[in-house]
Amino acid sequence: MAEKKKNKKKGKAKGKNVSKIVVNFFRTKIHGATMGFKKELGYEAKSRQFTKGFDIVGEVSFDRNKGSQIVAINTKKWEDTSQGGKRLLIRSFTKMEDEKGGNFKGGIELSVLESINVSHIAKRSLPVFIMVIPGFEYLTRISKMKTLKGKKFFFPILPDDDIKHVRFIRLVSKVGFGDDFNVFEGEEKIAEIDDKKMDIGGKFQIKIISELYKTDKIFHQMIILVASMLKFLGDCEDDINSMLDKISSDKDIESFKYIPDTQEMMLFKNPRRWK
Repeated sequence: MAEKKKNKKKGKAKGKNVSKIVVNFFRTKIHGATMGFKKELGYEAKSRQFTKGFDIVGEVSFDRNKGSQIVAINTKKWEDTSQGGKRLLIRSFTKMEDEKGGNFKGGIELSVLESINVSHIAKRSLPVFIMVIPGFEYLTRISKMKTLKGKKFFFPILPDDDIKHVRFIRLVSKVGFGDDFNVFEGEEKIAEIDDKKMDIGGKFQIKIISELYKTDKIFHQMIILVASMLKFLGDCEDDINSMLDKISSDKDIESFKYIPDTQEMMLFKNPRRWK
């Protein structure tokens, strides 16, 4: 029995061979609502990660019909500014059909505190996001980099049972209209993100080029979450800039108060604290 468990763990990073992923957002909230209130209750019943306040805003499809997912955002936290700043929380789940599915696949959220810290030092809005993948032992932080032109992001993928070294992943924006990115590990281009800007709701097509990454299900989920985050990036940057202005102003610093929620505070817990 122990041997079986060991083998299962060793294969956890390998998944189906995927070369194309599409993250497609609905055109309007009304479109999202057509999935039905009962449908969202179904996801709530299936996963503790689909909590009250989450609304289904899009879908994820894979080439060759290799399953599908839904994308949900915590609308309540995204629209609430009473605590000093908005919080972006995106989560994805396997799509429910005939009462099957609804499993949590991963989440990405804006760390307002880390974003303020990094942005204040850089004197420009540089959001920091944190990704959580079930079955993957580590939190993954993706940061926007300071550049003179274009956009760049950086995140590490920590070692697992299959790959023993840290993989450093860079997203570098392409010249053109929309949030199009080339994705690199080191100097090797491993994927592309194509922002279909003319799509009213928002659509991102992901092409995985590297044969190694085509079967890496951890990377698949991370790149889905990154593409989902890009839709809301501009609003996150504006919100951080607004907070930076208040922090930097002698007039506003006394009145500005940011109150982090419990979920964000948990990300800063000290794992080595003594009791």
